[in-house]
Amino acid sequence: MARLFDPITINTLRLENRFIMPAWTLALQEKAESLNPRLTHYFLRRARGGVAFIMVGPASLTRWGGGKFEYRLYRTTCSRSSEPRRGHSRLGVPVGLQLHHAGRQANPVLISGMPVAPSAIMCPSDGRSRVH
Repeated sequence: MARLFDPITINTLRLENRFIMPAWTLALQEKAESLNPRLTHYFLRRARGGVAFIMVGPASLTRWGGGKFEYRLYRTTCSRSSEPRRGHSRLGVPVGLQLHHAGRQANPVLISGMPVAPSAIMCPSDGRSRVH
């Protein structure tokens, strides 16, 4: 247990301890391009509580594979803007971003269209096949 509190270096990244917060969808995000005050406060509380590295959440690579509350890396305003980097630098700890594509499990309502999947195999969660 004592090793959890020891610093660690991973390649060139030095962390003050070994506590890492995984990525999950928090539904606190209002815009896909930046951190809003609620989300910033949430992450700041984790950083101040001792988390050394934060995965800030899933990021959609295409509009057909993500959800409403994810970073949208395919949007020009998100990929070209420096706002996400400025917002995350305020957290005071290194951050990571989980790349995500839901494939056949993407919700058509949330993405305003049919999801893209690699095969016609039906989705086990809802029994529908979604191939684009």
